[in-house]
Amino acid sequence: MTRTWNDHVGFTFCEGTQGSFLGVDEIVNCLSSCVLLGVGIRGGLRQGIDNFTCLLYGALTVCGLGSVMFHAHLIEAFRFVDELAILYLVSLGYYVAALNYLHQKGIRTPFFRYSFAVVTVSSFIGIAEVDIFNGNLYLFCLLTAVLVSGIFFFAVNGGEYLSEFERELVKKGQIACAVASIAWIVDMAFCWPIVSYFYLHALWHCLMAITVNYFIEIHESQIKRMERKGLMYTTFYGPFVFIAPSIPV
Repeated sequence: MTRTWNDHVGFTFCEGTQGSFLGVDEIVNCLSSCVLLGVGIRGGLRQGIDNFTCLLYGALTVCGLGSVMFHAHLIEAFRFVDELAILYLVSLGYYVAALNYLHQKGIRTPFFRYSFAVVTVSSFIGIAEVDIFNGNLYLFCLLTAVLVSGIFFFAVNGGEYLSEFERELVKKGQIACAVASIAWIVDMAFCWPIVSYFYLHALWHCLMAITVNYFIEIHESQIKRMERKGLMYTTFYGPFVFIAPSIPV
């Protein structure tokens, strides 16, 4: 408990695992970040998954790697690696959730697909600029949470189109995300010595890895149904090119 975030990165934030150990600034947070990294690598290396699912797991891997780097050495550069990787993963998840929702609704118009692409890319760039030039962690988290709420909106509102297996995954993902969010908020709001021993931010890492994996599995289940119907096409996502699910025009 000899170091604080404010000493390293210019803002006050309690994660409860401060203190250098063998050159690692936050050993527990660093090790728990490996859960994000491991889930991403394990998912991406599985056989028979589509390119888009592989990209989502790749984004989770990058997110885990950024988190490992930042908690290992609390410097501003690694903070941006961590937060921008999170933002990329969330924006990617938002876009695919929106496309899946359009598919379920039977909306074939390319206008809506590209509109979501523009909104998502613009959100990524805008929030990234806020994070880099404003440096307000709370504002960054709030804006990123808007994209996360979009993911849940599309998943829940498309519930009548989901299989029983996918609906169960939605429920599990919501529960894991809710508990993770509570742990993160409590750790942030109550920076007391006794709270620090619960390692709530490390718990956040583990639960978010579970949450993201559930929602990627939902997409993977949906895209397998699309593949059986031949409903695949290549689309352009701002600066990112990938295979995305939808109904061809």
